[in-house]
This record gives sequence, C-alpha cells and structure tokens, in this order.
Amino acid sequence: MSKRFRIHRRSKGADAPVEINVTPMIDMFSVLNSFLLMAAVFSASGLVRVEIPFLSSKPPPTQEEIDKNPQKVLSVIVDMDYVILDVSTTASAMSPIKTKFDFTPQGLDLLQAKIYEMRLADKRIDKVTVMTELEVSYEKLVMVLDTLRILKPGRPPIPLAADYRVPFGIDQNALIPKIVLGNIIL
Repeated sequence: MSKRFRIHRRSKGADAPVEINVTPMIDMFSVLNSFLLMAAVFSASGLVRVEIPFLSSKPPPTQEEIDKNPQKVLSVIVDMDYVILDVSTTASAMSPIKTKFDFTPQGLDLLQAKIYEMRLADKRIDKVTVMTELEVSYEKLVMVLDTLRILKPGRPPIPLAADYRVPFGIDQNALIPKIVLGNIIL
C-alpha cells in the first residue's frame, strides 16, 4: 500500500508575504536567560583567589647576600597520619627542622601555636607551602588549611610590618596570608 504525497503549489498571482512566528523563540530565550543568571550567581560564590607568580627582570640575589639576611621558609606536609611542619632557611649552612603534629584538634592547635610564635618573632614570614600525598582525604586537607588561615579565638592578630601590603581578598587577621598548594609524588 503506497502513500501518495501531494505537492501544493501556489499560483503565480498570489504573492503573500511570509511571516515568522517569533513568540516560541522569545519564550525559549527568557527561560534560558533565567537559568543563566541563576548559574552565574552560584558559580561566583565559590571562587578562591589565586595569584600566579610572574617573572622578573631583576637578577636573583647571590648566595652571599642570601646568607647575610636569611629568611625562614615554612612547609607543611600533610601525610596520611600526621602533619609535618618543615622549617628551613634560605641560608645554605642551616639544616631544616621537622616537627610532627597529630590530626587531633589539640595537635592542630599546637601547629597553629608554633607558627603563631614564629610569625610574632619574624614579621617577614607570610607564606607557607602545603604539600600533600594524593591519598590524603579532602577533609584532612581542609582542616590543615583552616588551621593555617583562621586564628584560634583568643589569639590576638599578628601586627604587620609597616611596609607590608596584605594581598587583595585576604583577611588581615589571618595566621598566614599566602598559602601555596602542591603535591608530593612518591
């Protein structure tokens, strides 16, 4: 059983203008626009400011200049069972000091107290590098980051050096204003 199709042709004399109904298109764009606005609001609420290092044309300091004015370098290694604070200096003759802390609230409080004392003694310390193993849970990493960022209630804010500029978007009362994240690949 075959179907027959008929082609309707207009007569040559009837030139009726073609009309396009845009109402469904406008309805579709108004719905899509509302979804776009809602998604833009929610995506902006979870932003974390990241600063990318830049190259400088200034030559690096010599080892003699570094040894005359050494600076402390803080690294926090998040292991499966412990948090390790690695304190080294830019001077070539000094060896690093490593201290282990538990993941308990008391252990993290001791970590914060140790870094707090170092920051009070040397106001130039404003950065810590946090390295983690790939197997460490997200909750443990966030606990360490909160310990490094948020001062425990009762600890007064650390006075800043006169020439220090707090990075944009960073709380002035933070324990460590600059945190660098990295991974340990074993």
